[in-house]
Amino acid sequence: MSGPDPDQLLRAIVALNRDYLAHGFTPDWRSRCVETLVRLTQSQSGYFAEVTGESQINSLSESERAPGVVLLPLKSADGVVAMVGLTNPADGRSNDLAEQVEPVLALIGQVVARDQAVRGQSLQSSRHDSLADTFSAVLSAPTVPQAFSEVRDTAVALVPETQLDFYAVGDSTEVLDWVDPTGGSDQLPAQVREIKRVDCLALTRGVPHTSDPTGNASQRCRHADPKLTTICNPVVSSGSEFGVLVASFEPDQTASATSESSSTRRLLASALAEVCLREQYAHWSLTDELTGLPNRAAFNQAVHLQLDSGGRRVHPIGVLIADVDGFKTVNDRFGHQTGDSVLRSVGQRAADALRAGDSIARIGGDEFAVLLPDCDEAMLRAAAERLRDSIDNVFKPDDTPVKVSLGGVVIGRGKSRWSDVYRLADAALYEAKAAGGDQVRVSAVD
Repeated sequence: MSGPDPDQLLRAIVALNRDYLAHGFTPDWRSRCVETLVRLTQSQSGYFAEVTGESQINSLSESERAPGVVLLPLKSADGVVAMVGLTNPADGRSNDLAEQVEPVLALIGQVVARDQAVRGQSLQSSRHDSLADTFSAVLSAPTVPQAFSEVRDTAVALVPETQLDFYAVGDSTEVLDWVDPTGGSDQLPAQVREIKRVDCLALTRGVPHTSDPTGNASQRCRHADPKLTTICNPVVSSGSEFGVLVASFEPDQTASATSESSSTRRLLASALAEVCLREQYAHWSLTDELTGLPNRAAFNQAVHLQLDSGGRRVHPIGVLIADVDGFKTVNDRFGHQTGDSVLRSVGQRAADALRAGDSIARIGGDEFAVLLPDCDEAMLRAAAERLRDSIDNVFKPDDTPVKVSLGGVVIGRGKSRWSDVYRLADAALYEAKAAGGDQVRVSAVD
């Protein structure tokens, strides 16, 4: 048999497409598809069945694979979505039959895939109320771990038993750290607390990647469990790479995981990236670019939080203003790059000398500010001396140590304005400078 001619195929496609547009994906339309294929292939009868993958075609019952039955798979971009069984066609070879009616099979496959996608979206909607609500919950989360918690709950609702992890870019762009969505869980073994960027094909290629446990080893992410199917989605926004979402599940869940939730995971990764970007902008707005310390805006926030507590404070608080002695000379003699290096070292040494609850910021030029909760005058003076001693270990290119002057103020339990506190601390700093520098002066506010 030579098969149907092009005119027959075209008429069949036009008729099926017209019926689909008029009535949708109905049982009657599927029956007309089978009748059309039976007629084109001169078969005795036929039937239609949806499947979730080619593996299901290979596990059909004996009656469905009886002699005389030829199976024609209907495919979409994601693989086999359905099949048509034809009984005793004029040409009994399935490969030849598929080639003869390929345009018709392609049309039916596209329609089936579209219907499955619509049904998948409806199923997702019933499980989550709506994806819009889920995305809103992700985007409104105050922190990245909380946003990831929303993402994880959604992914697990789509495909139960899914293990979803988020690895975020940290201090090093080459190593990604596991993000704890519960804020303190210690559930995972140490070897999966971090992954290397080079081990994730989704990150190195910039697109989602599926690691199949039965596939070629070169096409699997090295961080993926060799017994599980692993789908990695890069978390990227505005050209910035924030990490990767890693979904792992048993191989027998692969069909549902890819057909129902792959697009949703990509959208969730995008929403999570927006939260990461927002947090990055917030960090930049409160961080001094040169030293990596909090900046003046961040310090003002911290101070106002303490001052606004007013009468609720049980203990006094201390504020120090530190200024590098002769810093202009460093820039003039050795250049601004050296000056920047000195400021970075001063900031690091000062931070290392503080207590766990204290905070330091660079508030401009060569000036640093320190906030010390629960700090009386003796404690403030001791902290200032620790800072001086620590910064003495920073050296200029001529091997002379860097010196700083410090002015401090102790604030009692009464309400105080930051402008008044800063004025007093700055006046104390001026006294230290006027006395020759490398000294500490402290005043107090009731």
